Amino acid sequence: MPKPAGRPRFKGTDPAVTATGVTTSSAPPVAAAIREDQEISSNENGSSSNGTRQEYYIQASKDGKDSRMLSNGHGRIHYIGESCILSLLEQIRQLFRQIDGPTKFTENPERFVLVDGPDYKASKPVLLPSRADVDHLMWLFESHIHCIIYVFDWEMFKVEVDEVYKDPIRAAETSLCRLYLVLAIGSVFEEPYEDQHGADATSRLFFQSALFYMDELAMSTGDVWIVEAHLLISTFYELQFKRNMSWIHLGMGFRQAQCLGLCSVYANKRFPPRIRQHRGALWKSICIQEQLRSTSLGRPAMSCSVTSTHDTENPALSQFSMLCSLLGDIRASIYETDSISSSTAQRLISSLKDWSSSFEHLVKGQVSHNAQGKGLLGVSKELPWNKKFLLTLNLSYLHCIVLLTRPFLFYVVAKKVKSNSSRVDPALGTFENLAQTCVQSCLTSVKLLNDFYSIGSHPQRSSLMIYYTLTCGVMLLLDSFQRQSVEPNVNWAVNCSISMLSEYSKADRSARRYYDILNEMRDAVSHRGGLNNQNLFSNNIAGSTNSMPDLINSPSFNSISVNMPESNNSSPFDFGNLNIDEVVDNWSFTPLGPILGTDGSFGNQHTNSDVNNDKPAASTWESADSNHLLQNMEPPEALLLEPMSSNK
Repeated sequence: MPKPAGRPRFKGTDPAVTATGVTTSSAPPVAAAIREDQEISSNENGSSSNGTRQEYYIQASKDGKDSRMLSNGHGRIHYIGESCILSLLEQIRQLFRQIDGPTKFTENPERFVLVDGPDYKASKPVLLPSRADVDHLMWLFESHIHCIIYVFDWEMFKVEVDEVYKDPIRAAETSLCRLYLVLAIGSVFEEPYEDQHGADATSRLFFQSALFYMDELAMSTGDVWIVEAHLLISTFYELQFKRNMSWIHLGMGFRQAQCLGLCSVYANKRFPPRIRQHRGALWKSICIQEQLRSTSLGRPAMSCSVTSTHDTENPALSQFSMLCSLLGDIRASIYETDSISSSTAQRLISSLKDWSSSFEHLVKGQVSHNAQGKGLLGVSKELPWNKKFLLTLNLSYLHCIVLLTRPFLFYVVAKKVKSNSSRVDPALGTFENLAQTCVQSCLTSVKLLNDFYSIGSHPQRSSLMIYYTLTCGVMLLLDSFQRQSVEPNVNWAVNCSISMLSEYSKADRSARRYYDILNEMRDAVSHRGGLNNQNLFSNNIAGSTNSMPDLINSPSFNSISVNMPESNNSSPFDFGNLNIDEVVDNWSFTPLGPILGTDGSFGNQHTNSDVNNDKPAASTWESADSNHLLQNMEPPEALLLEPMSSNK
């Protein structure tokens, strides 16, 4: 497979010689490391003078695998683009390898392998269980899935089930198909994680029975039920570690929904109010899952147009759908373009602030004044929405902030460790602020998840929660890599992330792998003396609430939060104290660093990029300043199937 083209090289470099003296191909490696400039000087006109320059190139892997591809346990490569956080992890491994040499974390042999689940095929339907067993499995489905992912008008679906049991022989195939899928998903949660074999066998039988009704004729002539079925199949595959099949079936449901006009306000108006409400809610649910799962997998998401027609009927779902639209905007503006301009960052920050204010207004209208200062956990007791849904919504909001700010954190850390300094240029104060906003958002995310875990209100077997936990742990460890000492709250959050992944690993094999990754990364960071490897709580993290110093808020949004000490009063979702243009007017920033001018004074010059179009000028690539980090680097997320080109 030919290697994808990389960014253009700087003049005056010899790409064929590596730091170890090994001759390589002149083509850039798939995953090249940060360039280390031993001596860079500039003359008065900004051109780079002759100096000794040492370059490090890290090949994708020793066995020749492409870092942009993942394989399953059988070695079949069928995942296009790395998972979102795994792509960033590979960049962090390169940075760690250059600074501290190879470690167990940097040389993990499974870093290009994605955990995959078992295969399923259609079979003749099994007999339906007793009505009492069906009611129990439906309750499990409602408690674990329906409260987070909207699939049905639940009362209408229960009426369908009643009709099935009145006359099972003449029951509609559409009802049987969805009922078997609900039973399959409910069976997943039937038994304790430690003894899952019985539940897996039962859920497999129900699931394969449902596939019997999903023939080509049903898929080509189906009504809204086929959209519901694909969403259920996608959810089942997600619970069984088959992320790829889950994503594919979600896309099929998305296309079916478009064909049936669920995305059209005018098409929905033809239906009775209750049906219209269901169609609108189902479309929003599909759009939410499309954005969340595509983000966690690091893959392109389909474009969703969500109207506010049904805001009064399901306001929380509408708020979530608008948030996911912002998530898609952040992905497109940060990770699918050549550069990030100050105007782009400011626009995204303003959008997040507007959404936060909108949701805060919605919450304040439904809770008492006394509850508004008790954090998300206290507020949730008075809201009509499920706690698991609220937690997912809040963590997704915080993750939007992490995605927006984490390129700044990566850049600041890389600058500090490459220069062996604990400070960056004062001119880059905005970057420091955004980097710390990323850290604070991760701290708050871990605290929220731990608080809800302590009362049993966290989503179980949730790949999204696993992804959020892994992301927070990686970001906090990346920030710790630059520090000689780490604050207790960061140390606690890292250990808490590892322990939560350990809990999730009882049901999810990918969580076990991520648990090992964070442990290895923590070991690689801890030699600097900043981290304490001691777990701050027992094996059961449910008892950990009181073990953490209350240094971060346990919040929802803005004023709905607990009081914080003065030393740490910067809310992770309050961008009001950031002056986005505080020093460099209209700077431009790639996912790996700022594109600055060519006068040789890093951080003080004017940009030569076209800020309005977010495109770097051609002369930018000749800058001695920009080549410090940008040369040959892939973006933190492999959201595109091909690497970004400089001449877009």
